[in-house]
Amino acid sequence: MQDDRRRRRSLVLAVIQTSYLTRPMAPAIFHLRSIAPKDMTYGPIYRRVLPLMAAQGPVPAAFLLVPELATWLPSLLVGLLVGL
Repeated sequence: MQDDRRRRRSLVLAVIQTSYLTRPMAPAIFHLRSIAPKDMTYGPIYRRVLPLMAAQGPVPAAFLLVPELATWLPSLLVGLLVGL
């Protein structure tokens, strides 16, 4: 039961993380535009972010197909921290 909740939360967080780079909201893109040179438009920014979006896209699908991926790395890190 607890693992199901943790997996669902991880899936929701992965989708939210992807939404920071995609339209219609894209707060990360708006922030980048605010600090970019004045002559830079949104087009080049989106083109440069596309590889990151492509890499992030399969993550929710991977969490759905192999739910253990959602908790594997965090549990590994906690195990390493306990050993310190």
